[in-house]
Amino acid sequence: MVSGSIPSDIGNLNSLQQFYLQSNSITGLIPRTTGNMSSLVRLWLLDNQIHGPMPSEIGKMGSPFELNLSNNDLNGSIPKAVGNLTGLNYLYFNGNRLSGSIPTEVGNMQHLSDFQLLANKLTGPIPASIGNMTSLTSLKLQSNYLPAMEQLLHWPPTIRYMLGGRLQNNQLTGTLMESPGVYPNLDYLELSNNRLHGSLPTDFSEYANLTTCRIII
Repeated sequence: MVSGSIPSDIGNLNSLQQFYLQSNSITGLIPRTTGNMSSLVRLWLLDNQIHGPMPSEIGKMGSPFELNLSNNDLNGSIPKAVGNLTGLNYLYFNGNRLSGSIPTEVGNMQHLSDFQLLANKLTGPIPASIGNMTSLTSLKLQSNYLPAMEQLLHWPPTIRYMLGGRLQNNQLTGTLMESPGVYPNLDYLELSNNRLHGSLPTDFSEYANLTTCRIII
């Protein structure tokens, strides 16, 4: 098992395309020089003990396809510069101590198909710009402190390809979805343990592919 911190001169590896350090005992900070890795396609640092804030320089990486920083001890806010990673398909920041709002700039990642921020300390409204993620199929924001159900009601039809939405254990308020037909491919919907109210939608028949729906309040 590898321990210690990631050296700052890792940023000199300009030809490195895939960097896997998951499930070790890596400590320390994510080096700011990570942003110099212009050829990096896949960065996996999950399941370590990396702490501190996420450097904004991470948004300067070339064109990564997958970024996984889950299950560490990262704190602070998600940098707005993450929105610069417009070629990203998979983003996983689960199981950290990230706080503050989800930046609106995440909507710039129009190729993102799997977006996971579960089990953090995120607050503030869910940004409407998530509706710009035209390739999104899975959204997992559960176990945070996110309010305001209204943002979900008004996401545009461009997000209709979403297959799974997990938003349980937040502080969502407002009424339940009025028109679930916007998401005709949705397979899984979890909204339990929030502060929602109102009647169930009348057009559930539009959820032709829904296999699991949990709204336990």
